[in-house]
Amino acid sequence: PLIGALSDQYVPPPSAMIGRRMPYLVIGTICTLTGLMGQALFSFEAIWIRYGAAFFLHMIGLNIVYSIMIALIPDFVPDRQTGVANGTLAFMLVTGSVFGFALFHSVLEEKIFSMYMLYIAIYAFTSVLTIAVINDDDVEHTKTLRQQQKKNEKEDKEFKQAENGQEEHPPPPIVAWSVFSSLLVTPIRNMKWEELIQHYSMDPQEHHDFFIVTLSRTCYYMGISVQAFFLYFVQDILRVHDNPEAAVSELAIISQCAGALFCYPVGIISDRYFER
Repeated sequence: PLIGALSDQYVPPPSAMIGRRMPYLVIGTICTLTGLMGQALFSFEAIWIRYGAAFFLHMIGLNIVYSIMIALIPDFVPDRQTGVANGTLAFMLVTGSVFGFALFHSVLEEKIFSMYMLYIAIYAFTSVLTIAVINDDDVEHTKTLRQQQKKNEKEDKEFKQAENGQEEHPPPPIVAWSVFSSLLVTPIRNMKWEELIQHYSMDPQEHHDFFIVTLSRTCYYMGISVQAFFLYFVQDILRVHDNPEAAVSELAIISQCAGALFCYPVGIISDRYFER
């Protein structure tokens, strides 16, 4: 929620050819790749405290990227196609998981380090591709959204300058730190606690539909977290002692395939027949 709110409110420097979403996507990508490389290295050397720190960084970066990807849908997709767009996103997520399972148990021969390297390569390629394709549209979309705001600010500024007899000075040169500071440091520093808490709360009556979606997603992620113990269930209750890890992987592939079959059609149905 915090990154989504910051990207909504972000105003890029006037001379910088960046939009409001892509800078956060770059930050999330860097955090994710750094965390993944740390996980690959520290899992190989069995340094579990450092592995936990790398995993933490990976999760932060991945959630930043995911929040921006969700925000890009209403930015560029017409309302009449949001169901299809979300269905497509869900379809890619589940098919990507199935693809990873299949590679891990076939080509990579269940080698963890090789899986990390493949994950890093795919993630780096797709991130660079996404940024390259979307950046120009993000810049234009941001300019459109901020045009009226900048016009009002300019009129106020010119009025104050004329009133005080001051001349307009050119903007300071853009450096990497100034961009990073405008993205995260300054907005968070100036944010009040009440505003921060507001980003993580909602009025169930005012935002009833979104509240129901939030509850359903909470239940979904609770189920996902419980899957960490599913291996013990298969081994202890179902008494699958001959390679229980493979049995869990096969069940996961079946569940992902079932999700892939329904997520896209449900998106089409929601666009045509229901108000979401």
